[in-house]
Amino acid sequence: MENLSYTNIQQIRKDITTSLHLDPAHPPLQLNRKQTAEVLGIKPNTLAIWACTGQSKLLYTKTCRYPRYLLSDVAEFIYSNRINHSGCIRGDS
Repeated sequence: MENLSYTNIQQIRKDITTSLHLDPAHPPLQLNRKQTAEVLGIKPNTLAIWACTGQSKLLYTKTCRYPRYLLSDVAEFIYSNRINHSGCIRGDS
């Protein structure tokens, strides 16, 4: 992924850990599919579809047959998918 702001990524990692009710002082290295889906606000099956079809740039690893998502990759994915567009045409009230 592109060179991202270290401070922003660290804050997102902390927010993810807190939202999953995990200890921010000892964040996990990896998240399972259910945790990752919860953080992204999608269904676990959507992550499975993304993995099979390559629809997403979210990287994962497989431990045995179980997909795992690095906390840092999830934070970078969230940061890199920010949208700064209101949908309004300039000059609209």
